[in-house]
Amino acid sequence: MDKKSVYKHVSVVFQDYVKYLLTIRENIGFGELDQLYNDDRLNDVIYENGLYEVVQQLPNGLDTRLGKEFGGEELSIGQWQRIAIARGHVRNSTIIVLDEPTASLDPVIEAQVYAKFLNLSKNKISVIISHRVGSASLAHRILVMKTGKIIEDGSHTELMQKDGEYARLFKLQAQWYV
Repeated sequence: MDKKSVYKHVSVVFQDYVKYLLTIRENIGFGELDQLYNDDRLNDVIYENGLYEVVQQLPNGLDTRLGKEFGGEELSIGQWQRIAIARGHVRNSTIIVLDEPTASLDPVIEAQVYAKFLNLSKNKISVIISHRVGSASLAHRILVMKTGKIIEDGSHTELMQKDGEYARLFKLQAQWYV
């Protein structure tokens, strides 16, 4: 396969996403330029990513400029991160890669994002890169890496039964929630 063909089928949302000091339309539409002026698609993605009420409150909706630097509206860090996730979702790709997609979100919004993501990623290949082991438990298959090598592979249940590195990390993080 050539690179363009691969890129067309892959969406990536990085932890260190880009904040374009442009409009909401452009911030999301840059994920799939063919959809930049498709208000129905953009509004669907905005709704799916929990941004509908935010956008409705802005003076020019989709065409509201973001960023105080140029006289635009400022969003919270969590809202910016959801814009970045929406940018990844606007493309109807078959492979979705999320790199620490909820790092800047509070636990309630994080749970909502993962619930929506699970729904949006049905019948797709999804790769979630995370240090939060609790979110990994949502996956069908978990690969645990250490020093650049895969050291464990299995479902949450299988890895907990193995009582290896994954189980150790899961228990370590879980102790703060019990």
